[in-house]
Amino acid sequence: HVVLVTAALDMFSPAELARVYFIFRALGHEAVSILDGGIGAWTADWDNDIEVGPATVRPTSFTAHPRAAMIARRGDVEAALEGGLTLVDMRANDHYLGINSSPVVVRPGTIPGAVNLPMMWLVVDGKLRFRTPAQIRRLWRAAGLDADGAQILFCNSGLESSIGWLSLGGILGNENVRLYDGSLAEWS
Repeated sequence: HVVLVTAALDMFSPAELARVYFIFRALGHEAVSILDGGIGAWTADWDNDIEVGPATVRPTSFTAHPRAAMIARRGDVEAALEGGLTLVDMRANDHYLGINSSPVVVRPGTIPGAVNLPMMWLVVDGKLRFRTPAQIRRLWRAAGLDADGAQILFCNSGLESSIGWLSLGGILGNENVRLYDGSLAEWS
């Protein structure tokens, strides 16, 4: 079992953890978790043990079994546009509206017809705590979306949308959610 932990506290730390979680799952490794709240939450509870010094690592082997169905490609997004499948832009609202843009995006704005649900909605106070299943469902409803429905999530380059995938695929168990890895860096 792999437990992902970080001590970082910047706004993209939860997305980075979610991205690594997504990669493990996309490679077929199911026994992976994220320490909710990070190392700070763990050490805040005095009942939790802490070891210092070098860790003894026991080597192991892993054979990847890629789950291609978790990843959407450009052609999948084009088919979604024609077929009416929900596209969810996980970026901040100002990027969704084209007011601001990431350097990796050639043109500001979003994919036509996409609905916006910013990744920051899915973490508590921008920290390393993820929303509960009930909160995730309420937030998806607030954005006019169905948390159990088929959808493709995207952002600038696949990082922010990883939090959406963690929320729907990892926490809620929605097997019909895919992450558009190329995201707007490729689309634009």
